Amino acid sequence: MDIQGQHEWQSLYKEHVAVLMERLQQSLIENKFDGVLIYSGTSPVAFRDDNPYPFKANPHFKHWLPLPEHPGCMLWITPGIKPKLFYLQPKDFWHATPPEPEGFWLTEWDINIVHSVSEIRQKLAIDWNKMAFIGEVTEELFDWPVQHINPKPLLAHLEYNRAYKTAYEQQCLRMANRRAVMGHNAAYQAWRSGKTELETHGAYLMACQLRESQLPYDSIVAFNDHSAILHYDHYLTSATAEMKSFLLDAGAVYNGYIADITRTYCAGESQVFSELIQALDLAQQKLISEIKPGISFVDLHERMHEAVAVLLNQFEIVNLPVEQIINNEITHVFFPHGLGHLIGVQTHDIGGWQKNINGEMFESHSKHPFLRLLRPLNIGVAATIEPGIYFIPMLLKTLRESEYSKWVNWPLIDKLCGFGGIRIEDTIIINHQSTENITREAFALASEIDFSL
Repeated sequence: MDIQGQHEWQSLYKEHVAVLMERLQQSLIENKFDGVLIYSGTSPVAFRDDNPYPFKANPHFKHWLPLPEHPGCMLWITPGIKPKLFYLQPKDFWHATPPEPEGFWLTEWDINIVHSVSEIRQKLAIDWNKMAFIGEVTEELFDWPVQHINPKPLLAHLEYNRAYKTAYEQQCLRMANRRAVMGHNAAYQAWRSGKTELETHGAYLMACQLRESQLPYDSIVAFNDHSAILHYDHYLTSATAEMKSFLLDAGAVYNGYIADITRTYCAGESQVFSELIQALDLAQQKLISEIKPGISFVDLHERMHEAVAVLLNQFEIVNLPVEQIINNEITHVFFPHGLGHLIGVQTHDIGGWQKNINGEMFESHSKHPFLRLLRPLNIGVAATIEPGIYFIPMLLKTLRESEYSKWVNWPLIDKLCGFGGIRIEDTIIINHQSTENITREAFALASEIDFSL
């Protein structure tokens, strides 16, 4: 990163910490705490084994600073005092010791190097009765005199506000999308050249410059009918005899912030499936163009069902008027999941069901129980928009046995089942003037990106 880039990131990050500090101060006052300890966490060891699971940092920890791969670290934040980072560098010849802290974020922290988690406790001069603790209480912390562990009212404040992204967070999300796009382009080329699902997954990792454990979620690398398994992650090692389609749902991470992108491609000679991909893509873009600050995400989800009903009718998959397809919930067979979710330092960023800062929650939607986001899309919110049309045997069986079966074009569906399904997923950020599609921008900018910090 050049000096100008370093200064730009420093400026964005300084503002980010100031915003988080302001939010935290208000939350602490309302919940009568002096400050908060935020633990990055550690990895549990597999049962009856001596190997730990891959480490995933506490999202509250990642929200404050870009150390998503550093276990055993602690933040001590009290408004009015420069926040402290206890940075763990264990004396260990079995594993690589974390490097000295470096980067644009250093100036905002009072950094204390420690060699064990117990050493952190010795350095904490706090009133435990007035200090909140956020994180997992792992074995290293069992004897700590922690009084207030993950207090729900405080978490409600922080997690509700986390939906509103600072300029720093928005830039991290853009960079994560650019990194993921590099992987998507490489995976597409691998698929086109006849690679297996596993080899295609490997091409994605190489292009993103990430280990599998660094991915935000298990990539979905699905050929043909595997695309109809919404969370398919098996990765066949054998060649596919007849290639029909490819669905790739794969993400990446930048400074702890996550990209979540899905694209679908047609390789077979089915003009219908190819045109259906294009039609769903246009419907998704049209829906995004209609998003304004304050819009109900539930309304967007239902508009997408209307668009899917139009396509089912247009492509003669269901031979009923659009209104009847909607009213009889036939679209739910072909589009069974939610339209999208909040995104940030978690793939499904928490807070999508919260009504307000006080922690009141929406009830599960009666018609759309899988919808992960029920609150409006206000300025600063980042979310995914991911409609789909799938040919899932289990759901189609129910439709085949229903009263609407006679209106369904089963010969066409039987052909389309071999292609699995379609999903198109982008991340958007709601701004004052417009809705920014940072995923489409990343594809447009696809080139060599400097991901050094």
